[in-house]
Amino acid sequence: MAVMAFGSEDFKAMPMVVRDYANYSVAIAGKSKKTVSEYLLDIRTFLRFVKMRKSGDDLSREEFEKITVSDVTIQDLQQISTQMIIEFVMYVGYERDNNPNTRMRKISAIKSLFKYLHSKQHLIDNDPSAAVEAPKQKKSLPKHLTVEESVRLFVGIFKGETAPAKEDVMQMADYIKASTLEKGDTVMFRQLSGDMLYYLASQ
Repeated sequence: MAVMAFGSEDFKAMPMVVRDYANYSVAIAGKSKKTVSEYLLDIRTFLRFVKMRKSGDDLSREEFEKITVSDVTIQDLQQISTQMIIEFVMYVGYERDNNPNTRMRKISAIKSLFKYLHSKQHLIDNDPSAAVEAPKQKKSLPKHLTVEESVRLFVGIFKGETAPAKEDVMQMADYIKASTLEKGDTVMFRQLSGDMLYYLASQ
C-alpha cells in the first residue's frame, strides 16, 4: 500500500490545513504515521475529485492525477456536501475499481479529516461526512476445508458430548463434503468419519 511520507514533496503540496490535520493526528490523537500517510493519499484523491467536479471537466486518469490541491482553502472545504462525498465514493468504486475495503478506508480518511475540522478545530460549521456510512463488507465462507480441518471441526462440535449416532456423523460428513471440502479429499474424509465414532466415544 502506497503512503505519503511526512516531509515529502507530495506532503508539502497538500493544503496547510490538511498538513496540520496530519500532524495533529499523529502527535495528539495518537494515530500511526502509516495510517495517516495512507489517509493523506485518500484525501488528496478526494480533493482532486472535488476540484474536477467543480470545474465540470471530464478528465482522463492521467489528467486527474495532475490536479494540484495546494490551493484548497477552508472555504472550499466548508462548501463540501454529504452528496459530494457520496458521489466520490461512487466515483472510486466505478471509475477506479476500488473494492469495498479500499472505499471504506477512503471514507474513514474523509471522516477523520472533517471530524478534525469540525469537532477539534471548529473551522467549519458542519461535518458533511457524519451521515455517510461505510460500505458493508461481505462475509465469505472458507472456499474449502482440508481433511485435518474437517476432523478438528467434528471434534469441536461433539467434544464433551456423548458419541453421536453414526447417521449424524455421516450426515455432517455429507454436508461438509458438499459445501466446503477440498476436491480429492472427500473419499478420505468419508472413510475417516467412521473412525471418528470410535475416537469420540473414547473421549
